[in-house]
Formats: sequence, C-alpha cells, structure tokens
Amino acid sequence: MIDDRVISFFLNEKICNSDFFDYISDKIVYIPSGSDVFWYGSHPILENGILCDIRVVVPIIENEFDLIVNIHEFTHAIELYDEIGLLYNENVEDREARAHNMEKIFIKNNC
Repeated sequence: MIDDRVISFFLNEKICNSDFFDYISDKIVYIPSGSDVFWYGSHPILENGILCDIRVVVPIIENEFDLIVNIHEFTHAIELYDEIGLLYNENVEDREARAHNMEKIFIKNNC
C-alpha cells in the first residue's frame, strides 16, 4: 500500500490526481529497508518504443531516507503515467532534475 504521506504530498502539490494512485497501486514492489537491493526505480514497459505500462520498486518506509526515495521514484512514475501511449523518450537528466526538485519541496514542507 502506498504510504499516506506520499499520496498526500503529490495530491496537495497538485502533481497528479487520485487516478494515478488507482492505476499504480498493483504495479509496485516494496523492498524491505536495508536489504541488499542496490537499485530502486520506476520502470517503463515498452512495446515497439511506445510506453505501455509502468512498474515501481521502492523501499518499505521505515525511516526518512526511505520516504525520500519513495517521493523520488513516484515522481518518475507520475511522469511516465502522463506519457503512457506515447513514444518513450528517456530524457534522464530532465527526469532526475524534476525528481530531485520534488525531494527538496517535500523536505522543505515536511521536515
């Protein structure tokens, strides 16, 4: 289940609407904090270069760092959600900049 703090943040910032959370809720893999996983992320699923689905891998929120990782990865997932059905454009630098910006906004407003 998506942490209420994550949902509230994105809804309050008007980054997405509840449709996103309905869509993504069964496409998330939660990894225990402190496990040997070296990579969390939002994974685009492509068919012939078209974005057709998303998977998200995030830590179970057990501390502030885990919460920030969730904010970061869900920012990516929200961007991908808005692009479903379109030709996938990786645009890593812009996507990372936006995700880091969301982290900063979250920290400023909640910590």
